[in-house]
Amino acid sequence: MAVKKEKINILDDLLGGPHFDQIPGLEELNDLVKRCAQPREDELTFDDFPLKKKGKSRKDENQKLIGKKRITHYLSSQLAAELDDTKESLIKLMAGEYGTRVTKSLIIEQALKVIMNDFEIKGEKSALVKRILAKNSK
Repeated sequence: MAVKKEKINILDDLLGGPHFDQIPGLEELNDLVKRCAQPREDELTFDDFPLKKKGKSRKDENQKLIGKKRITHYLSSQLAAELDDTKESLIKLMAGEYGTRVTKSLIIEQALKVIMNDFEIKGEKSALVKRILAKNSK
């Protein structure tokens, strides 16, 4: 007759054996770990910061509402400095006007509207054509 050997679970003996009860301070350490793992009432949690929704950003929505598009063009250093000076002068000039906001984009947009309107009306006699022809002939 064969004798059945009893299986020995070494891991269970190591981790759950009676010797854990003999380690001084283990219960207090476990209580401390549990208390520290719970967030305090005054502490922020991840739930306080919801994830941003994927899709269009607020900036995209604002641009769509006002029908503007971001574009980039190069200006000479001198013209860029003159644009800054013009902006500062306009801000001082319109300081008393309620709600008047002066930006470089606004200045450029208005200047382009003026020059394009002049071109539309005068065609090849417009200031735009004259300036371009003068610049190209140098």
